[in-house]
Amino acid sequence: MRDLEALTSSVRDLESRSLFAEAVRAYQAGAYRASIISVWVAVSVDLTNKVRHLADIDDSAASEAIARLDAAIQENSVKKMQIFENALLDLCYKDLQLISAREQSELLRVYADRNLCAHPAFSSTDEVCRFTTSLTGESRHR
Repeated sequence: MRDLEALTSSVRDLESRSLFAEAVRAYQAGAYRASIISVWVAVSVDLTNKVRHLADIDDSAASEAIARLDAAIQENSVKKMQIFENALLDLCYKDLQLISAREQSELLRVYADRNLCAHPAFSSTDEVCRFTTSLTGESRHR
């Protein structure tokens, strides 16, 4: 558990650190799916804050992305906010070079796992059970 504390401390952005700490607490409590969902929230908030920072210093690609996001928030358009979230890793890798190809690949896995955990109706019950079992090493399906 010490490694999780060190990892939490390494998150620079205070908002992101708080969100990541919440994911760690969920993991420690055995709420594995909630932990994965919370990790994705922390990652997406952290990356969005970094994009906002670039927009603040007049990076044109970041400014355009944040303008779209802010418009979606103002309109309360869940669909447009989802479009931003779905494109966030590509934006951070391809357009802004905030993350490497390897980081993008790893974060895409977190995003896919988050979708599996947050939307279990989109998957078979067996797939969700296998996923949870792979996290814990113990069977949850009887």
